[in-house]
Amino acid sequence: MAWRALAANKMRTLLTMLGIIIGIASVVSHCRGG
Repeated sequence: MAWRALAANKMRTLLTMLGIIIGIASVVSHCRGG
């Protein structure tokens, strides 16, 4: 049970980090374009 919770938490953290990276990348590209 603990392993499942840990895996789910890790996946959620990974997705959150991915979203943050994509957001920063889009902002940077937007600033460069304009």
